[in-house]
Formats: sequence, C-alpha cells, structure tokens
Amino acid sequence: MLERLLRIRTDASLQADCCECEASHRRVEPGMGMTDGTGGLRFPILIGDIGGTNARFSVVLDANAEAGEPHIVQTAYFETIDAAIQAAVLDRSSVRPNSAVLAIAGPVNGDEIPLTNCPWVIRPRVMLRELGFSEVVVLNDFEAQALAVVALGD
Repeated sequence: MLERLLRIRTDASLQADCCECEASHRRVEPGMGMTDGTGGLRFPILIGDIGGTNARFSVVLDANAEAGEPHIVQTAYFETIDAAIQAAVLDRSSVRPNSAVLAIAGPVNGDEIPLTNCPWVIRPRVMLRELGFSEVVVLNDFEAQALAVVALGD
C-alpha cells in the first residue's frame, strides 16, 4: 500500500468531505490507494513522470490501450508543470484527459508539493480548475516504479 498518495477529485457530491475552500473536491488521505470505493479513474488519463530535468507525459485512452508516445519536455523551459502539460499535451491533441496520474521526484505531502530538483510546485487543485481534470493523483516516482513491477511478468 502506498505510504504517500494524494488524490483530489472534483465531484459536487463529495463537497461535504471537503475543506473550507469553495472548490468541490476531496482529499483522499495517504495510504488509501488508487480507488476509494467510488470507482477508478476516468479515461482518458494523462500520465506523467516528473523529474528535476525532464518531464514525460503520455495519454492512456482507455483500459485496453497502451500509453501513447511520450511527450518529453525540459522542466527549465516551463515556469510551471501546468504550462508544461498545456504545451506538451493539451495544445497538441483534441483528446482531453479526464484524469491525471503524476509520479514526481520528491515527497508527496500536502496540497502543494514541491519537486526536489526543480522549482515546480504541484498544485492539484489548480490543475482541476485550470486544466479541466476531474481527478489528479500524485505519487512519489519510486512508489510508481514499485507498483509497475507487477507488469514486468516472469
């Protein structure tokens, strides 16, 4: 089970679980895993591997599809991760991801998540509002690698 996982969702029916801000969202506490009993992520899903030097983004169209060709950007060329996602993915495709899963180089604590070797700060609530995602999941990149081990096979 993940020790540090942040999942934020826009959903008016969950507003009662929200903090005192005006947005409709809910923070799923660390350790709850990728689903919380209300279903999985909505496709298409933007997936990202965010490091200090490069960020790699791809879109998974549905549960049976493989990730598309990754768009690789240098983090130094973009002021924010939101600007990088906009330029590398959203401005290049008519496909609009409903959800985002971001594996980042750094600890995942709180709602504003700074990267270890890059000035970017991940702000999932801003991504919901500005980029139009219905859900944003942020996890540590080493945790993402550990979860991917099962896909390697024998």
